[in-house]
Amino acid sequence: MFDFSVNLALTHYCIPVAEMEPEAEGISPKFTVLMRDVEADEGTSAKLDCRVSGFPKPEVKWYHGTEPLVASRKFVIEESEDMCILTITKVTEEDAGTYRCVAKNLAGEAACSGNLRVERKRKFIYLIAV
Repeated sequence: MFDFSVNLALTHYCIPVAEMEPEAEGISPKFTVLMRDVEADEGTSAKLDCRVSGFPKPEVKWYHGTEPLVASRKFVIEESEDMCILTITKVTEEDAGTYRCVAKNLAGEAACSGNLRVERKRKFIYLIAV
């Protein structure tokens, strides 16, 4: 933007009011809080979470191993500001393993991972002596 003025000698001059900044490319995603390993008892819920920043706001995808996860009753995916949360309901032994959160925007991509360990339900057998 320029400010045009006229002085007494009737010559024109312009003064830059603000320097035009080059179009921002953005800030690549960065995990500010990493995911931690989680342990859950079979049949309960497990929550994996992390925090990610970046501009524009990164798109977040979750994976179990190499398989992409889709939001469902089993996999509840939430995003709140910079917090990314995956809740796995009614965990089973098949849910154990490595989970990965991948954040991507125009400026780049970042990933972090954590492991879910599932404890089997213990069955007790009572013996009654007769």
